[in-house]
Amino acid sequence: MVKQKAPCLAPGEVSSALEVKPKVIPATDPAKLSSLPERLSPALYLQAAQWSETQGAISTAQRQYEKALELDPRDVNSLIAFARFQDRHDHGEEAHRLYQQAQSLAPTNTTVLNDLGLFHARHGNLDAALKALDQAVRLDPRNVRYRNNLAAALIESRRVSEAIEVLRAVHPEATALFNVACLLSLKNETQQAAALLEQSLRIDPSLAAAHD
Repeated sequence: MVKQKAPCLAPGEVSSALEVKPKVIPATDPAKLSSLPERLSPALYLQAAQWSETQGAISTAQRQYEKALELDPRDVNSLIAFARFQDRHDHGEEAHRLYQQAQSLAPTNTTVLNDLGLFHARHGNLDAALKALDQAVRLDPRNVRYRNNLAAALIESRRVSEAIEVLRAVHPEATALFNVACLLSLKNETQQAAALLEQSLRIDPSLAAAHD
């Protein structure tokens, strides 16, 4: 078999062939988005907005959220993120509008429902909070976080037995009682909380947190 010789290179080509020429990707400036890919996505604007907010550049962050929605007004993640931003900065009316818009686009999105429920709970609208959180739990019944949030809203509405039932589905009996006792304790309902702690210890004497 005759081996083929590698093609010869001129002296100048040899030196250039041995040079390593990595593709240089400049560091991203999240505030300006000047070095991001040409085809931007809402997610990139959301990252920039979150970075700007951590740096205290609130107005810049808001513009980035707005740009994300300009790029895709129907992007549910952008609507949720912007609603959270507005709520963090005490713009409740605008946050509510964004949550409603997200819900109209994705009525079975459990993140939207959970966020909307917590929003209503923070603003004292317990009926609306319970409706949204209950729907989130029905759509994702094994999600512990959603059930904990629903239980907290039920405690706020003084529906203690219902809160226990909600938590029993994802926690052992003693743990469910302990969690409800903690929620009651936060509301200074100490007598009822103590009774539930005693009940949880009768079921599981090894529950150290209840002893404490």
